[in-house]
Amino acid sequence: MALKYFIKYRDIVQVEHILNIYDDNFSGTPTRVGGRVFLDHGEVDTPIEAIRGQGLRVELEANAGLNFNDLFTEEERVINCQYSRDGIILFNGWLNPEGFFEDFVQSNWVVSFDCVDGLSYLSDLSFVDSNGFAIKGRRKYIEILALSLKRTGLNLKINTDVRIRYDGLDPLLDPLDNVYANTARYIEEDNDTITDCEKVVRDILEPFTACITLFNNEWYIFKPNQLFGNQTADFYSYDSDGVFIEKKTLDTAVSIGSQINDFAIFHCGANQSITNKSSLGAYRVNYKYGLVQSLIDNNTLFSFDGITIEDFFIYTPNNLRPLIAGESSIFIEASKLQGTSNPIPDLKNIRNSSGVRVLEEVQTDVEFTVFIKNNETDFPFGAFQDNNSFRYQIILSENNDPDIATGAKYYLNSSNLSNWETTPQTIKTNVGKVYHQETKELSIKITTPKIPLGFTELNLFIVVKTPTYGPTTANPDDITHNVTIINVKPSQSQDGSEVVVGEFHTVQRTDRPSAKVDEVKKVLTGDNPSDFYEGTIYKSDSTTPTSTWSREGFTEVKPLLQIMVEDTARVQQSTAREFSGDVFGYFPYLSLVSIDGLNGLFMPIKYEYDTKENVVNATLRQIFAGEVADLEYKKTFDFGNTVKPTIKG
Repeated sequence: MALKYFIKYRDIVQVEHILNIYDDNFSGTPTRVGGRVFLDHGEVDTPIEAIRGQGLRVELEANAGLNFNDLFTEEERVINCQYSRDGIILFNGWLNPEGFFEDFVQSNWVVSFDCVDGLSYLSDLSFVDSNGFAIKGRRKYIEILALSLKRTGLNLKINTDVRIRYDGLDPLLDPLDNVYANTARYIEEDNDTITDCEKVVRDILEPFTACITLFNNEWYIFKPNQLFGNQTADFYSYDSDGVFIEKKTLDTAVSIGSQINDFAIFHCGANQSITNKSSLGAYRVNYKYGLVQSLIDNNTLFSFDGITIEDFFIYTPNNLRPLIAGESSIFIEASKLQGTSNPIPDLKNIRNSSGVRVLEEVQTDVEFTVFIKNNETDFPFGAFQDNNSFRYQIILSENNDPDIATGAKYYLNSSNLSNWETTPQTIKTNVGKVYHQETKELSIKITTPKIPLGFTELNLFIVVKTPTYGPTTANPDDITHNVTIINVKPSQSQDGSEVVVGEFHTVQRTDRPSAKVDEVKKVLTGDNPSDFYEGTIYKSDSTTPTSTWSREGFTEVKPLLQIMVEDTARVQQSTAREFSGDVFGYFPYLSLVSIDGLNGLFMPIKYEYDTKENVVNATLRQIFAGEVADLEYKKTFDFGNTVKPTIKG
């Protein structure tokens, strides 16, 4: 970056402040100018607001020969501004062209403009990679956060301290570095629009009741409930790509009092006031599952190496034409065993060494796309006879492999597809087929019944059989099945019953209810035992769904979203004091404050630092974190209607 302008001055207590303004299009000697800056954080409604953006108000002394018009640009994230106090960078961000103000009358005037840290841009930026492509696959939470934060244009370190871990995770490990989300969840309901980065960041942080802010030129992710118990926090530190570097400790404790009592940071300006804010009576979170578009990731049968097909096991490679590295689909040649009632298997789907997990209440759609060819010529529609069929099995297995003899095993009935049988069944294309005359494409789509009674989940497998042809078929060895898609996905039609699209997690106070009820919070990811839902989150192996969690230092086994709603109620469990006014002396926004003469601990929800006068004007809200005896939690299912909770007491 090329330095264009800079301000340097000392405040009232002789601490040095520097603002550097960079422009990559500038070449030459930087100009020192007069002016001052104000560091601020926008006001939030609650101490657990997830996005805590930082800003800088800059005032530059201008005249006819130096009007700073060269800083005005309609483009965002072009002019970089860095402010440091006593050699430490406290702000790193971008000049916001919308905040540019210039006096057009006076011969000497002040040009003022706002700078932002980039968090405010996230709501307008899609969750894409550096090339503008949608991000695919399951990614760690810390990687998703890093990809989102890079969209601010600032490549800064990320520090995290979120001590809620899923059952079985080593207590020394960071949950954000050991939990995976399916990034397909970050496509909007139109299946086209990519979710914005702010929504993605919120979706990760809010279930942990965690917040993010810029502090000392690094991103800090912290949990207010946690700081209440220990104001000295241990952070996991990562580079801008989400790669772990080290652990670091930060002391967030600050004390404010009067100058008479020798406090280093003390009240000033005679503008202090105290008000009360109501506690929270009830709170509800709505977790939207999001049905996946495919439970088989490699549903186009793509081969990277020309030997294997990821997510599939090849039984009989002799019946498959040689695969081609970097290409999709397979060609299955006709078997020489024409007319056999049990064609030999060629291919079965596998997903991480097992099938697709299916649950007792959810049906699945199984889909194939096939081109049947004779001497490389597409078969005409009339040629699809009973003996000229694409054949396959759909199997439910208690084991991770249907070829294992032990354990329960069921086959989808081959005649009406309405029930499961314990004897082997092979399905032909005279069931569920649609032939597209224009494309010569055979589409097959069937909906399986729910899994047999007595099971909560089983593994589903599709086994593709070698095609067989009756004795009247000419040259069967010249006939091939070109299979281009094998897909499994949750069915939108569940035997005509209501479809569960999500769940509600609700908490309310029973003994001391407040009239305050927050709006329903929607989240996109959460615990779920099935791969059927894009919102399912996974453990460190990236394949096992999470189910229960616990807070550090507590013996509990709860869903993550139950902890979320309970922690939200805990932090607002009582009427909170709110202190507003000026204090003399700098303290960081990321602080847990004790105020002489007031009980409890406070966090800033509004903050402005006058760097020349060394005065912070702040609004500090009291927070809580202790256990609450009268919390009533309830989980219910979402059938499509989001309802705000009401208070019983």
